[in-house]
Amino acid sequence: MKVKKRKFKRPRAGLRGLSKSSIVGYAGVPVHGTGVYDALRYTVLTCSTISSLDREFIEAKLKTITNGAQVKNLPDGKNGWNCLTLDPMGRALLISYRGIECALFYQRQLTENKLLPGDRFPESVLKDPQDAWQRLDLLGKSAKQANIILTNKQFTLEEENKVLNQRVKTLEELNGQLETKAFEAEDIMSWLTLKEQAKVRKRVRTNNKRQAFLLSKKKERIAKELERKKKRRKRGKRKK
Repeated sequence: MKVKKRKFKRPRAGLRGLSKSSIVGYAGVPVHGTGVYDALRYTVLTCSTISSLDREFIEAKLKTITNGAQVKNLPDGKNGWNCLTLDPMGRALLISYRGIECALFYQRQLTENKLLPGDRFPESVLKDPQDAWQRLDLLGKSAKQANIILTNKQFTLEEENKVLNQRVKTLEELNGQLETKAFEAEDIMSWLTLKEQAKVRKRVRTNNKRQAFLLSKKKERIAKELERKKKRRKRGKRKK
């Protein structure tokens, strides 16, 4: 018999991509079957690596900047500041310090209206063009952490809503099954004579009475057992 030769497969070159086996989870460091440990990898916010002195300097510097012209004049090529224009209109400006993104300046939309004869002079008129610029701090908390109480409450309400919707769906299915059974019973009863219908109703009443009697007996038995347990507890306390 001829033995087929296996083709040589060249191993892939370059860095290995990030996969599930190279991420640290709750179980600890991932290990392969051969006993080889993978390199630990984790992700952090780049702004969290800034020192406290640099953070205070950045916050103090950005407080004095209020418009786009000041943002564009901030970097000089030596002080570590950089300004990146994100849109062709020049309305979104991203500021970074030593390669770390710090703030985003955005010029809000403006609308120009013309007064007609007889119109009242509006009160909310933009007097200073610098008020159109809005600053977004990128060094602070995330949108989720800033409203952590509301987001957690909303998440719990959504989970409860899902459970309640599932219960409603189950009850609707059960109600449909009961309705079909009731219709089938009515159809069967319609084929019976008056005497046979009276016998069936009598049997149903006796069964209901029997079920109520058994339920009352069960309640009495449970009450007696609870009384016995209370007496035993009192005796044990007296002995101590």
